Amino acid sequence: MSTVARSMLPCSSWALALRFRFRPGCIGSRFRLRRRRLLSSSSAALRNDSNNATPQRSDFAHFEYIQTRWNDCDAFAHINNTCYYEFMDNGVNRHILSDASISPASKAHPRFVARTSCDYLRPFQFPSDAAVGLRVDSLGNSSVKYAVGIFCRGAEDADEFCAAIGEFIHVYVSPDGKPIGIPDDTRAALKGLVASP
Repeated sequence: MSTVARSMLPCSSWALALRFRFRPGCIGSRFRLRRRRLLSSSSAALRNDSNNATPQRSDFAHFEYIQTRWNDCDAFAHINNTCYYEFMDNGVNRHILSDASISPASKAHPRFVARTSCDYLRPFQFPSDAAVGLRVDSLGNSSVKYAVGIFCRGAEDADEFCAAIGEFIHVYVSPDGKPIGIPDDTRAALKGLVASP
């Protein structure tokens, strides 16, 4: 292989890690060890942020209730992880679309999902339904950040538990996709979900 051809090959930490992965004590081993430490420290930080406390219904200002479906289950007989993102999306938009104080024009206002994340706490199964708790953690000029709690609704109130917590960010945009201010009536409705100081 020519020098020019070799210089065109990608050279990254990942490539180096793969190249040396079979040599104990070499850069590949050190790279994998450092990556494991970074991942472990990130997980620890996440646990510390939540103070190891299981979210309660009282942590959220509003709930939307969603019926699970048989085909939400995966091969392990519990609700598949991808469905939790659907629960968040449906919960947020149901709240907006069902709020009588928001005009039809504002309900139809374009809004893009800028970010979602989900931390899974416990699995649950069909036919238990999902109670999607909503709280607004940040209300900006054109964006709103929700904290979302997904609770499993059992046959009895005592059977209910928090299955997942997540974050959901909406950005309101103009027809050409540029961020613009949240409509006034929508903003007023969202203020009712703002977390207490």
